[in-house]
Amino acid sequence: MRSERRHHRERLKKGRAGYWAGYASQRAGRVIDTPTPCSCWVCRNDDPTRQQLRADAAWRKIERA
Repeated sequence: MRSERRHHRERLKKGRAGYWAGYASQRAGRVIDTPTPCSCWVCRNDDPTRQQLRADAAWRKIERA
């Protein structure tokens, strides 16, 4: 099992070497766990953060009032 985990981590490091505009080569370990550095539209991560969800909910509440 341990060798399999190591194999998959190395495979992901090689596959994600071009992520973060080439900056991933210096931080290969972090890119394995977080392929997108943030949730902005530039990073192409469409999942909103909790902060964005709270802000949207607050805005909808204001609009209804």
